[in-house]
Amino acid sequence: MSPSGPMTCAKHPQETTYLRCNKCDRPICTKCAVQTPVGFKCRECGVMKLPSLSRLSLAQALFAGMTGLACGAVAGVLLLFVGGFGFFVFWLALPYGRFAGTLIQHAAGCKSGLLLEILAASAILLGGLGIRAVITCHQYLQELHSGSPSLMRLPDPVHLLLALVLSFPTLLLAVIAACAVSRLRWAWGQFGL
Repeated sequence: MSPSGPMTCAKHPQETTYLRCNKCDRPICTKCAVQTPVGFKCRECGVMKLPSLSRLSLAQALFAGMTGLACGAVAGVLLLFVGGFGFFVFWLALPYGRFAGTLIQHAAGCKSGLLLEILAASAILLGGLGIRAVITCHQYLQELHSGSPSLMRLPDPVHLLLALVLSFPTLLLAVIAACAVSRLRWAWGQFGL
């Protein structure tokens, strides 16, 4: 049992205190005390640390980002080929997004957290939009080299950007990214999914 009389603070020996850290039992003064839900602690014990499950190393973040870019690129290519199926493709985007989220989570070493969610969503969107932009530019250049008279004048870059961003495949990429983030955020295993 700790003594009940006055003590001197571990960091400020000139300060007299009756308070001890709730975790390490060091004497602390009011300057050193941090109020927590379970009582007063010293600054070292009272600082909330990130749980190890949400801390990503640089290698894990890079690997998860590359996996997200690859998943987005695959989705972008698939959306070019299955775009003729219409709204049915929306229902295929849901399980693909969950699958992409699972791949990204395993690539990150089964970590979770806000940073991984932002990384996954942005990588999927960038990968999908990037591959769609490359394929669209390639198709445009092929038509330009074929000598089509309607393509001799370059289109307005703003219209090209709007056509790329405001389209049904881009909406599907956003659905895939949202499903991947939901896979990272919630434990779907309890529902058998």
